[in-house]
Parts: sequence; C-alpha cells; structure tokens
Amino acid sequence: MQFILKKIKPFFANTFKKFFKIFFSLFFLSIIFILLIISYLIFISQDLPSIEALQNYKPIQVAKIISADGKPMKDLYIDQKRDVVEIGKVPKDLRNALIFMEDRKFFEHPGTDIWGLVRAVVVNITGGSTQGASTLTWQLARNMYNDIGFEKTYTRKIKEFITASNIEQTYTKSEIMELYLNSVFFGHRAYGIQEASRYYFNKDVSDLNLNESSTLVGLLPAPNRYSPKKNINTVIGHSKDFIDKAINQDISVDSSSVFTLTKVDGKLNPNKKINISDILFLNNNYDTIPISYNQMERNSNNIIFHDYYNGKLSININSDEKIKYYRFKISGFKNMSIDGIGGGLAETNGFIEINNSSRALTRKNLVLQILEQQNYISENKRYLHTLLPIMVSNKNKENNNVASYFIEDVKKQLLSFRKSVPIKKIEHLLPYFPTRKNQVQKWIDKNYGMNLNFNDEKFDLYKDGLRVYSTIDTRIQNIVSNVFKEQMKINQINLYNEYKRRPEILDTVIMKSKNRKLKELKRYYFANFSSSIKSNIVNQEIDNLKKLGKTDSEIDKLISEGLHKGERFFDNNKNGKWDKAEEFIDAKNGKWDKNEVFKDLGQDQCPDFLENGRGGCLKEKSNQYKKGDDPNLDNYSVSNIYGTENNDKYDIGEEFIDTKNGKWDIGEEFIDVNNNNKYDEAERFIDGNKQYNLGERFNDKNGNGKYDEDNNEETWIDIKNGRYDPDGILVKKISKEINRLALKSLDSLDYSTKFIMSTLDPNNDNLIPNYLRKEFLVQGAVVVLDVETGNIISMIGGRQEDEYFDFFNRSSQALRQPGSVFKPFVYMGGLKDYDSKHPFTAAYKISNSTVPIPLANGEYWNPRNYDGKEDGTDMTLRKGLWTSTNLIAAGLISQMDNGPDSVKKIAKNFGISTPIYPGEALSLGATDVIPLEITSAYSAIANNGVLVKPNYINKIENSLGRVLMKNDIDQEFAEKNQGVVYILRDMMKDVILKKKGTAHKLKSKFKSIGSEVAGKTGTTNNFTDGWFVGFTPQVAIGVWVGMDNPAISLGNQVYGSKVALPIFSNSIEKIYDYGKYSLGDDKVRKLDTLITWEIPDDKVKAINICDKSKLISKKGCLSYSKEFFLKESIPVNECNIPSHRYYYK
Repeated sequence: MQFILKKIKPFFANTFKKFFKIFFSLFFLSIIFILLIISYLIFISQDLPSIEALQNYKPIQVAKIISADGKPMKDLYIDQKRDVVEIGKVPKDLRNALIFMEDRKFFEHPGTDIWGLVRAVVVNITGGSTQGASTLTWQLARNMYNDIGFEKTYTRKIKEFITASNIEQTYTKSEIMELYLNSVFFGHRAYGIQEASRYYFNKDVSDLNLNESSTLVGLLPAPNRYSPKKNINTVIGHSKDFIDKAINQDISVDSSSVFTLTKVDGKLNPNKKINISDILFLNNNYDTIPISYNQMERNSNNIIFHDYYNGKLSININSDEKIKYYRFKISGFKNMSIDGIGGGLAETNGFIEINNSSRALTRKNLVLQILEQQNYISENKRYLHTLLPIMVSNKNKENNNVASYFIEDVKKQLLSFRKSVPIKKIEHLLPYFPTRKNQVQKWIDKNYGMNLNFNDEKFDLYKDGLRVYSTIDTRIQNIVSNVFKEQMKINQINLYNEYKRRPEILDTVIMKSKNRKLKELKRYYFANFSSSIKSNIVNQEIDNLKKLGKTDSEIDKLISEGLHKGERFFDNNKNGKWDKAEEFIDAKNGKWDKNEVFKDLGQDQCPDFLENGRGGCLKEKSNQYKKGDDPNLDNYSVSNIYGTENNDKYDIGEEFIDTKNGKWDIGEEFIDVNNNNKYDEAERFIDGNKQYNLGERFNDKNGNGKYDEDNNEETWIDIKNGRYDPDGILVKKISKEINRLALKSLDSLDYSTKFIMSTLDPNNDNLIPNYLRKEFLVQGAVVVLDVETGNIISMIGGRQEDEYFDFFNRSSQALRQPGSVFKPFVYMGGLKDYDSKHPFTAAYKISNSTVPIPLANGEYWNPRNYDGKEDGTDMTLRKGLWTSTNLIAAGLISQMDNGPDSVKKIAKNFGISTPIYPGEALSLGATDVIPLEITSAYSAIANNGVLVKPNYINKIENSLGRVLMKNDIDQEFAEKNQGVVYILRDMMKDVILKKKGTAHKLKSKFKSIGSEVAGKTGTTNNFTDGWFVGFTPQVAIGVWVGMDNPAISLGNQVYGSKVALPIFSNSIEKIYDYGKYSLGDDKVRKLDTLITWEIPDDKVKAINICDKSKLISKKGCLSYSKEFFLKESIPVNECNIPSHRYYYK
C-alpha cells in the first residue's frame, strides 16, 4: 500500500501542479481576453451615442410652408422627407402587423431577443437559410445613428446591441415603437409612417385601413423592391360592393359573347411576347370562374385574349358568367401605370379598376397571412383582403401650380434668418485653405449651412420640422391663378394672330431671338469650356513654336503676349476689330466718372458726323453735312428709356471712356480712412483697370523680361499709355473657337418661320421650346396685397403651366418699365408743390400740345402723346391722369420746382428701391420698377399714405408648436399729408369711372365692385409692357404682362387695358364674390364693397367748379362738378364766362 501511495503521490502532485499552471494560465488569458473585449467595446462605443444624446434625440423632420388658410403648400427637405406623429395616431392594425412581422417578443425582451439571436446563429452556421436577429430596438438604433452603419458585420451587430441596450434604458416600449415608426425608411425618400401614408395613399396615418397597413409593413425589408409604385404588372378590378353586398353589382351578358373587359395603357416590349397569367375571376358567390388565356383560339367559351392598338392593350373575354372580381398578371408589356386602365365593360358597370405590382401584393398577402396565424384576423377576412388591390394614390406629386413662385421667395426670406459666420472662427484655417478646404467646408456646413437663428436658438431649415405660416390664401391664389391662365391663353393667341397678319414683324423678332441666344451660348461656352479650349490652343501653339526652333524663354514670352487681354473699344462700324478712328477704353473701373469722355449718341447710336440721313450709320465721315446738323433727326427722341440724347451730358446707359486721370472722380471707390463716408484728398482711391496692359511698366522680379501674371511679387504701374492695346493672338483664337461652337449650337436650333408659327398655333397645342420662350412666350405677374397689413394674399410669378414653370419670380425680381403707372407719383408731386405762382390742383390746366420743355443743359425736349395726337386745348390735371395724356404729365413735371428730383423722392418714399434717373422723361415712366414694389406703393395710396412693407410670413413655429417668430407690421408714412393722398386717389378713381378713362371697361363690366376702386393703366414704348395696378380700401392688385426679352413687343396697339386690365377686373370681381380671405391666426378679412375712404375734413374741402372755366361755379353755370382742394389751395375766383353770369330758370 505504501509502495502504491509512494508511486501515486508524485503523480498526483505533478498532475496538480500542471492543472494549477493550466488553470492560472487560462484564468490569466481569460482576464486578458475580457480586457481585450472591454477595450474593443470601449473603442467601438466611442462614436456611439451617449445616454444623454439618446434622451435628446430628435428625428429629422421636414419643414412645412403652410398657407394662411391652413393648407400645406410645400415640404422643405434635403434627403429625408419625414413628418413625426404620436404613436396614438397609428392604427392598431398597423402596430400589430409590425410586431408580428418584425419582432414578436418586442414587449418581452430588453432590447435583444437572446433566443432569437441564438437561433439565427445556429441556422446560419448549420447552412440553413440566412436569418436575422434584429429586434425593433436594434433597427431603431441603426436608423437613428448613421455611425452604426448598414454593413453585414459582427461589429455592426455589437454596436446595435450596445445602442439598443441604452435605448431600452432611456425609453418606454411605446416610445421606442413611436421612434421606430417615425424614423424607418419606406422608399421614395419617404421616412416615417406619416410621410409614407401620404406618399402612397394620400391620407393621414390615422385613416389607414387593414389593407394599407399591411402594404406598408410588408415593404419594410426592401422598400424599393416591394414598392407598390414600381414594377406594375397586375390588373385588378372588382365591384364596389365586393366586400359589403349592400348593392348587387357585377358584369353580366345575356348570352355567350365576346366583350372588352378593360383597356390597359402601356407599350409592347419588342423582345418579349405578351402573356396573361395568374388569372382569377370570381362570381357573386366568390366562386372561381374557370377562365384561361388563349390568344389563338378566340371563339371558345371562358377564355381571355388581347389586342393591341394605339398604346392600349385591349383585354377581351368570351364568357356568359356574372363577374364580380377579376385579376391577372401581364408580362411582355412595359410602362404600365397605376391608373392607366379603363374604357371597357368593367368601367361601364362602375367597377373599381387599378394596376398593381405583383411583388407588393405578395408582401401584403404575407402580412395578412401572419396576422391570421396569430389569430388577429379571421380566415375569411384574410381571404377577402388578399383579393383586394392596393389603392395607391397618384395625387402626391409636387405641384408647381400652387404659389410656386411665392414659395421660392419664402425660402429666400427664411434664409435671411441665417447667422453669419464669425470670421475669427475660421481665420486660423484660411492660411491653409488650399490644403484644408474640406475641413473648412465641413465646419461651414455644420455651423452655418441652413441653420436659422431665432433669439439665439439654432434650427436647421431642412431637418428640424419648422412650421412656416405664410400669408398666401390658397383659395384666393387658385382664383387668381385660374383667371391668369385664361387671359394668358388669350394673350398668346393674340400674339399668334399678330404674326399671322404681319409676318414682317416675325422676321425681326426671330433675328432678335437668335442674337440673344447667340450671346447666351457664347457666355455658356466661355464659362464651361474656355479653360479646355485655352489649353488645347496653347498646347498646339507651343508645338508649332517648337517646330520653328524657338527656345523655351522665347516660347514663354510669345505665349504670354498671345494670352494678353486687350482693351475694350467702341466698334462704330461693327467690323469686329479696332480701327484707329475708334475710341478705346484705356483702363477702367466699371462706372462713369465725372470728367471722363462719353459717347453722347442719339436713338440710332451714331454720332451726328457719321449719320447717313436714313436712320443708319456711315463708315466714314461725309462732307454732305456740316457741323451741328442732325441728319437722322434723333436728337430729341424719347424712345430711349433714359430720356433725351445728344444733350452734352452723360446719361445712364451711354458708353464712356473709363480712364485713369490721376485724381478721384465721383463714383470711384475709395478707402475711407476717417469713416466719414466721403472722399478726402489724403485718402487713396482705386483708379485703373487692375490688369497689366502691354506698354505699362512693371518690376521684373525674375528678370525674364515680361510681366508674369501668376507671380504675386511682380507689380505693375497701371497707367493710360495713350494707345490701344489689342487682344493677344491666342486670346483671339480662343474667342474665335467659342464663337464657332456657339454658332454651331445655334444652327442646330429650329428658327424657321414655319416651325415657330406651327408652335404658336393654338390649334396645335404645342409646347414652346425653351430657347424661344423669352421672345415668344407671353409672360406675366400678379400681386394681391392686403392694404392694411401688407400680407401677400396671392402671387403669380410667371406662367402657371407646369411645363413653363421656372424659378424666376417676375413679381419680385423682374425689372420692367412702368410706363404710365408711374404717373401718380408725378401728379402727387404737383399737388404737393403748391405755391402762389403755380397753384397746382386737380383743376389746374396745362396745354395738350407739344411745347418744347427746357432742360438743365439748355437743350429742349419734345414729348408726345402715346397716340401722337394733340388738340391744343387746356386740360386739367384730373383729366390728364384719367386719359393718360403724356403731354400733361410732361408739362407738369417741367413746371414743378425741381420736378424730376421731387418725383424721384416721392417714388423712393413709396418703396421703389430700383435706381431712378431724375430726368423729365420720368413723367412718362422712363425708369425700372418691380411689380411687387409698384403694387405696394399703390397699396400705400389706398392706405392713406401709410406704406406697409410686403409680408410673406405670418409666423414660424418649431415642431412642437412653440412660436419662434411672429411678424410685426412694418409701416411708415410715405406721405403724411392725407389731403394730398385723398385728392390723388380720387383722381385715380376717374381712370375707371369716366367713360373715356383708360380703364373704364372695369366699371362698365363689373358694377358690383362699388365706386371705391381706383388704379392706373400703363403701356411702354413699342407696346413691350402692359400694366394695370389698382386698389380698393381693402385690396391692392398689380398686374404686368410682357415678354422676358424687354425688346419684344406684345403687338401693335396692345395696351395695358387689353392684356393686364382683364386679369385685374376678373380677379377683383371673383375675390369680392368669394367675400373673404385669411390673415393667419384665425383672422379673416371680410370684404365689403360699401367701405369708403373718409374725407380728411381738416385737410380737404369740396367745391363745385364750372366745367368750362374750372373756377368756382355760379348759378349761371349749367354744367359743374365737385372738385376737391387742399384747404391752402382753394380757388378764390368765380367763373368769369359772360354767359354764366345770370341764372335762368
């Protein structure tokens, strides 16, 4: 025994030692392994959200622009279109379908389904079909944070596990389901259940039925593959009482016969034959009707076959069975659409017909099957809903017809809330900008981007679910839009008829269109291809120079000279090159400065010594005319928008020689050292063209004998060298190549008269191509303002057809000549300019005859009436306004003290922000205005001289409904003397009330509006612009009609009263018939035709005036009328006509 123990003891001792070593080794390795796992988990958790981040998580939400009457107008988003809803709004059917399909133990597990995970691992290891183990919480973690990723790796699963565990600690199960449904992707850029419900079914999520809920849950695994809007190939039709047999409806024929069941839109697939399969027809008892597809044998009973004609597949059937439901799949037929079905016996019998995707139907039916297996629905209910089609809606496409131009302006208004980037935060990056451009861009995107600032709170315009409540009332918008559409059709037809009557005009318009397009093409090729063209030409030139044996230094010098940009010149003889007799621009700063030489040209753009007497130009000076002659008689033309020409002073628009004269000129930029906003002699000024020209001295740092443009150390002396510096030879080659490409592109466009007339022909219903629209598509703009608040109630920025929509809002961006709609500012200036010598009143008379008006420079201006007629009689200011007589307005501005400057000041006070040149021609509207601004100015006249800034936005809320910004009315007095405003407004009423007023048709046609409506028509030279701007005490409406190319006429004798007034008159009538519009926040403006403007008794007095003498009437004055006067300008003289001295009964 001892021997045995002696032998065994060492054995056990050694075994124990080995076991102890192995145990501690394993223990140590386990510790290391655990530490490695912990380190790995810590490492991969670094970019995972913290508990605090999870608590503050907000899913990306779309911003919404909402109308004043509460209608959604536009969703603003970039990648994810999402609208967040509470879980309580989600139907029970959808919630249960989600649980049964995606995570049946959702309410039991702590974020991870352990047994499901084990099962998935075992199945995957043993080679079974691949299974996932992601719970709803895991999927939510992946949806919430992009850092987790979507790659099929173990690392991603671990990240999901960690984040899911944290989510479960942070939220309740209901909150987790709510977050999931608001973050999950449903395809077609729709994120969240609410957006999916609207996109697929055009309804709120709370209104989804079982069929629709099953469809949405079914597409979750692969939204793009199972989308019910893709892969359309299955036709379904059923009676309206298919489920509820309250009525008896079916398709039946008296005897066996062939009939067309339905027709399906689409195209034949050239590589496949059409085949009809998966056929199912049911009768009233839901029994299957045995119908098979047989294209060859068409006379057999109970068969289905097809015929194809003109883009429609006619589905025919030969059967005498009563049909309650049908479904079949079509293959070999492409471009099927959801609603491209109908036109057969099924439609005649009131069947519901729709085309579906077989994939979407299969997924929906799988969800219904699972719901039945879980005893949530009955077998019968599952069967009936399996048969039902997916009623997908097509009404959710973006609509360009509902105030789309207005919406673009709203987005610009929102961007005004952006907080500028503090330069100190990025200046440390600027020295390294070339190498750290991406970092700078990322910083700007993160801290600036679309972040709006409201009271130091930052909100991302496209991600934080802002609610922007605009001022537009969609009901009024639709009214005005429909009126605009109808009148623009008429205007377009009239243009076609004009060209049909006068084809010679069409030729001129085509030439202008081609010239405009050629310039655009040149700019396009220069902007996009000049670098590559330059590179090719330079490389080719270098090769040629090398072949000639030139050295590298010689080549560098020649290339540099060849790429030199020359000075601009006035190409008087239009030969495309500079001639010695032509003036050239020797250094420039881009604007005319006092003391610089300018070209004082007339209408024909020729100096007098080169005029040929026929409206054209000579190439060389002729001895036929002496100095001072004006052969083309264009010195006093008013056709130029800037007024008189050849006036020995610089007019805006005239070409000038922009030189360096060694001193500061008015208009040149300067460095304001003492910040007094004016130039002082000691301050530096910017003089010259800031580019090196041949002949100018420079410091040659590298000693190569030429100026190096890219060498920052080399500077040049920018002087006037007294000679013309031409373009280098390579610059000319580049320009020539760009011209060649532009001409080639132009030649590819059809400008033939036949094509254009065919396109414009209203009977052809053709779309005007883009390259012709600026000259041949009649455009327009309409603005409707609430007078008191400045709210934009309706805005039309251009043609309303989807095909013609662009992003240029003509209401707020177009600069157009106003013509006579500018005259009220002139007449207001007259009423304000009262003195004893010129007692301007509404009854003041001016001769309706051409009287040369002296100008400041000693010259004379001869204005004319729009029709060229004049009767020489005296006309009152009142009549001059309602007849829109040019000579009266021109006479008035010339008699006023500082007339042009006074009118300019008035226009500026009334909100006209565009540059205004204060010349006498301003009386005829020789300036540019923006439709929105001129309408706002008229609105101020309606508002007793109070100018209210046009308002786009009523308020902005965050996604929870907290108000971030509420609009305050921005108003000020444009004219404080309400007496002046009242008299002018009364004069403008006569434009409509008088039988010969330019807008008298408005009153004669629409008598229901009431007498309190005023306005003014406007037409510009050559009939290029047609206007009417008018107002009531509550509403102001401005209408402009014209071409985008301001050089193109609307047609002969096409006045504003013909093209613009009908839009105003129809709109104002229908708006008042509707009777109200919303001002936001449940405020409503009720329209009343009985509202009038009150007479300011302390400012204005009404006196009866003799119609002939325009003096205070006497009893003998048989014809008299009431006139309004400012109390300081009341006439004191009575009628002096002898026959009016006595009163006869």
